[in-house]
Amino acid sequence: MEIAGHTTNEGDEQLNRELSFQRATEVVKYLQYQGVNRYNLVPKGYGSARPLASNDDPETRKLNRRVELRVLYI
Repeated sequence: MEIAGHTTNEGDEQLNRELSFQRATEVVKYLQYQGVNRYNLVPKGYGSARPLASNDDPETRKLNRRVELRVLYI
């Protein structure tokens, strides 16, 4: 399973990729603590590359600060 971290487009893109990766890594740690095998989890930081909503105002930017879980294969 991919654990994908995302950010808004505010600030430096390199820092946003690092922040999004840190978000994903924290979710991996939590899932591991809950008993999920770490080798089934792949953290990935996308930065601001995949927004869900416009980054034009504070309310819609909230939607872009997120972590998503995606099944990679079955």
